[in-house]
Amino acid sequence: MDEDEEKWQKILEELKSSEIKDCVPCAEELMKKRPIRHSHVLDFFTSLVKSLPSKKPRTARQQAPRFKPTFCYVLTGETYGSHETIVEKVKKRKWRSLKWVRKTKTVQKCDIIIVFCPISSRTGSDSEAVKRHEAVSSTNKPVIVVMMHHTRDEEFSPGGRKWFEDPRFVLEVHVLFHDTQRGLLQCAHNKQAVREIKNQVRNPYKNLM
Repeated sequence: MDEDEEKWQKILEELKSSEIKDCVPCAEELMKKRPIRHSHVLDFFTSLVKSLPSKKPRTARQQAPRFKPTFCYVLTGETYGSHETIVEKVKKRKWRSLKWVRKTKTVQKCDIIIVFCPISSRTGSDSEAVKRHEAVSSTNKPVIVVMMHHTRDEEFSPGGRKWFEDPRFVLEVHVLFHDTQRGLLQCAHNKQAVREIKNQVRNPYKNLM
């Protein structure tokens, strides 16, 4: 094997392990032709160009990894299963442009915590129980508090007081539920609360000061 032939074999080996290995048959065919004409070289480079990987610019959406927020939830009392209605609505993605969200069972693996707090005695006492809950007190993660009022009255007003001043509590909402109804009461107040919860979960650090 002469020097040129040896170089050529090395080039072929490199091509076979590269992204343009599809041009190898054309290269081998080229070297069999004697003498090599201009048209032969042109055919080879045409094959080479076709084998090159696409250089189309990637969009910003393609380049950036999609962040999938992860949430977990805890209960501080009996919700009669109504919290599950909210959880399912949070997980559901209505439009393709919305972020997927994931649920986990462990506080350590989540980006944001949802605390479902049924009001069983006084709102002040129940809110203090939320602050002392291990899932809340043991981490510095953002928290959504869902204050759940057991009532049949769709016009019930929880008042305008804010019970959680710590900036970690990024959202505080009130919902209405009753054990005789499946899930939440069907009212505008609950629909608005669920929308706010979904938006916050998809952007866990929004409102975090």
